[in-house]
Amino acid sequence: LVLMGYKRQRRTLDELIALLHLSPSTVTALHHGKMTTKAGKLMQFLSHDEQELVSQLIGRYRVGGSKQHKLIEMTTELRLRNNTSVRDLLREWMDILQGDVQENAPQRFNELLHMLEALYHPEKTKMESDFHQILKELALPDSITIVPSPSFEDESLEMRIRFDDVETFQGKWKTMKMLFQQ
Repeated sequence: LVLMGYKRQRRTLDELIALLHLSPSTVTALHHGKMTTKAGKLMQFLSHDEQELVSQLIGRYRVGGSKQHKLIEMTTELRLRNNTSVRDLLREWMDILQGDVQENAPQRFNELLHMLEALYHPEKTKMESDFHQILKELALPDSITIVPSPSFEDESLEMRIRFDDVETFQGKWKTMKMLFQQ
């Protein structure tokens, strides 16, 4: 380890040895800087075939840092949670690997992450859907925005009202103040 410029630590040695168990495409992606080290460490929980598939997706979509990590983390967790293969999880996106990358690759990749997110957090996805349905039914004007608590932690809501200028706000403040006091 010292000859390679690392401190003598068992953890460092274990991390380097773990890299030897990665698939060739994952090692190549790490070596060429197309995959982050953090993402590479997560890949060790996938089989070599699954690593190849995920590496191909990352290469085709030219995905960087946090999106790589998110893809690998959610894919690994869903694979274990649902006792299925990565190929089955990503079946819909497999056709992309066979042909050329489409012009809207970033949007397609965001669709993939959104689909995985819905599977990864089904309760949160349902709450978001229900919330958006309620907002749709309210038919709020463009100047009013309602925002739920982050990740729907509690049932509180925040209402934001946009005014064109201070004079408009001052003109409507007395009416709003009376409504808030009721």
